[in-house]
Amino acid sequence: MSRSSRCYILRGDFVAERLNAAHVYHHDFAEQIGLSRTYFSQVLNGHRHLSPRVRRALLSHSIFAGVAEGDLWVVEDLRG
Repeated sequence: MSRSSRCYILRGDFVAERLNAAHVYHHDFAEQIGLSRTYFSQVLNGHRHLSPRVRRALLSHSIFAGVAEGDLWVVEDLRG
């Protein structure tokens, strides 16, 4: 029996554009949401998936107020 799970991949270009428009450096934003620079860079570049905690942090930050989840990340179904 196969098991289905989801993986959440950040839309890095969209997020980077929003941060740049707000004049916020990536490393400062990472600190604001409680992430290391390295981890945030990996997430931003699509090398790591988003955890539930990081998804909540993104949605609750004022830079992304009113932004739909679908604009922030892509959801992929994985089979394992």
